[in-house]
Amino acid sequence: MTRRDRFLIAFAVLAVAQLAVPGSRLLLRELTLRTGARYRFQTAPVDPYDAFRGRFVSVRATADVAPFDGAQVPKHGERVYVSVAEGEDGFARLTSADTSRPASGDYIAARMAGTISSNEVRVALPLDRFYMNERLAPEAERAYRQSAGARDAWLAVRVRRGMAVIEELYIGEKPIAEYLKAE
Repeated sequence: MTRRDRFLIAFAVLAVAQLAVPGSRLLLRELTLRTGARYRFQTAPVDPYDAFRGRFVSVRATADVAPFDGAQVPKHGERVYVSVAEGEDGFARLTSADTSRPASGDYIAARMAGTISSNEVRVALPLDRFYMNERLAPEAERAYRQSAGARDAWLAVRVRRGMAVIEELYIGEKPIAEYLKAE
């Protein structure tokens, strides 16, 4: 094997590795959207713009407090695993938080945001941005802010193996794009 062949093989391995990392993240996200359990999260309003990903609607799930099951409360910013279940009202509720993954059931990997008591913590769920059409996003943001105050806005979120992906933003029972067309 010549030096040139080794260089080409090393280059090919490097190129595949560089494509594999973002590709695997996209694949996990799409897999979660297609096969994850669906939960409804109530929201509350939080001029969003991301230079790399474009316009989005800034959202905040109101379910952010969970009972803590672990021995030692983690520090601010540490990773925790939050179990999720559907409440009687049809919306998601956080049933427990721990520093280790649950053995069964749906859960979301989140960050510690604070301690409420020795057995209750506040978590930062990764549900803060709903990306949509650049042209519609500012109008959607206004409609969302107006309706979120009335507790009429909610997120459809897919959860699978710790990953949570926002599927859709709803106002009432209509997806945001459909709501904007009706307005």
